[in-house]
Amino acid sequence: MVEAIDAISRRLTDQTYPEYIERVAQNPLALRVKLADLRDNLDPRRVSTALLSAETLEKYRTAQRRLIATKALASALTDN
Repeated sequence: MVEAIDAISRRLTDQTYPEYIERVAQNPLALRVKLADLRDNLDPRRVSTALLSAETLEKYRTAQRRLIATKALASALTDN
């Protein structure tokens, strides 16, 4: 649990968003939590989603695709 909290805690001063997402991808619990967060952030029914810039939306979609791919790969590897 502590590792998951550390993985999902963003380090604003010395880490880019893609670096953060890569760290999240390494921890299965953090990955699930971040995917849920991104789904919520990208939900078009949320008023705040409509206020996000195109750049931010694309950043979130890119992160979501990366994490989904990681989750799918991990699932495929454990199924064999």
